[in-house]
Amino acid sequence: MNQYQERVVAGIYKYYAEELHIYPDDNGILDIEVSYDGSWMTRGHKSKIGAAFVIDCFTGSVVDYLVLSSYCGTCTVLSRKKISSDERKKLKEKHQSKCKVNYTGSSGGMEKEAAVTLWKRSVDLKLRYMVMVSDGDASTFKSLIEINNKEGPYGTDHKIIKEECKNHLHKRVASRLFSLKRSMREKKETATGKVLVLTDATIKTLQWYYLVAVNRHIGGNWKDLKVDIMSPFFHCTSTDSNPRHGLCSENWCFYKQDIKAQVPIRSHKNMEVAISSSETLEVQKVFEGKRSTPRPAKKRKRTTTKEEHYKSGDF
Repeated sequence: MNQYQERVVAGIYKYYAEELHIYPDDNGILDIEVSYDGSWMTRGHKSKIGAAFVIDCFTGSVVDYLVLSSYCGTCTVLSRKKISSDERKKLKEKHQSKCKVNYTGSSGGMEKEAAVTLWKRSVDLKLRYMVMVSDGDASTFKSLIEINNKEGPYGTDHKIIKEECKNHLHKRVASRLFSLKRSMREKKETATGKVLVLTDATIKTLQWYYLVAVNRHIGGNWKDLKVDIMSPFFHCTSTDSNPRHGLCSENWCFYKQDIKAQVPIRSHKNMEVAISSSETLEVQKVFEGKRSTPRPAKKRKRTTTKEEHYKSGDF
């Protein structure tokens, strides 16, 4: 533990004790909630350098980090240098202690590898990262719970849990809606000639509704969250002949407001955000966190099997 980490850990101990009334166990180890994410030097899956960070959720302090590299400039130069094999071997042995390579796998596996190392050495900081807040990728969390013969980094008495990052969650919703938009080629029109198709504005509004619902129920009941997430969807898919406002709130739903005020109900044709019947099922899958039906694979010159078209995890 370096001096920076000593100050950070001391600050975390103080905050958890004074604000959350959470204290270390008999061994002096404190259970904390952290956010974890990784980044790469270059885009794509060919980067040779990556970094991962563990950040305390409550204080915002960087508790620990790790830089992984599969590249070393000196090693590259030595491999190209026109010298004898014995001389190259001597130079490599001399360089070994200063070599920058500390990872030999693929760039896609850097985040998982870093997580395993960071969680294992957290006890050296007198901390246990019990709650992991991260993106929707479950592979990193899976690699953590498989440590120590699937007992996890801290054993069966201290099982870690994963929580979803709300920012990644609502971004993923938007990404799936944009993907759905590209696949919906036929535009449907209403009797008034209004085109009902997923537009960028509609997607951004639906994304905003989703984020507001999540923010409103952080730390609350997940069933209430589900209702709040689905209510805008049913509102936007309503028509005059098929109103679907059972989950709506009177605070924002014109249909329920008109019923309460006992005035003629306004037409659904004037709704700012509307989803056509042809899109309803697919949009509902997105809101419920289900995968849409995958596109059929493109035809290839040679005959391919189903296993070649679809890899594990596509469904």
